[in-house]
Amino acid sequence: MLRAITLSALVACAAAYQTAAPRPMAASAMTVARPARVAVPATQRSARAIVMAEDPTDYEVTSAAAITGAFLGIYILDNLLTAGILAGLAAYATTTDSEVGGYVKSAGTTVAKAYKNTVSFLEEKEVLSKAKSTTDKVFGTLGKIDSNYGISEKIDSKLQVSSKVSAAADKIGEVTSTVSSKVEELSSSLK
Repeated sequence: MLRAITLSALVACAAAYQTAAPRPMAASAMTVARPARVAVPATQRSARAIVMAEDPTDYEVTSAAAITGAFLGIYILDNLLTAGILAGLAAYATTTDSEVGGYVKSAGTTVAKAYKNTVSFLEEKEVLSKAKSTTDKVFGTLGKIDSNYGISEKIDSKLQVSSKVSAAADKIGEVTSTVSSKVEELSSSLK
């Protein structure tokens, strides 16, 4: 799961970059003049024509730098405390004018722009609504197949999962009632 999130973050960072527009060629005797380009409305542009998001605010840069620091702390060092410390250091570094602060600001700006571009792309292409409808269709079809062929009943009869789940639920109920009775006894003895 973490590797998939990392890959998604790298793809989002790569999507934040846009190549520079080519310079128009000067017309000379050896070249043929090109016809003027017609402006295409933003709704008709292809995915390749995504324009870089506007510059993020200082708050967004600081937040993105802190998130990047926390991500690196968790991913590289597998420690929540280290992630918190790196997040705090990255947030502080964006407020300084040092060389490290410049690097952290640059990273925060890149992450903030990548986030904005990802959100605008998802809204423009309606990815979430399409993914939800596709997921609903898939699980509906799987439910129909299961009800027609009784796949889950066959698995349950072989593995006897339902009996194990009911036994575990009974055990949890017993422990819960024991703990609640002990708490009631302690609370009544303290009064």
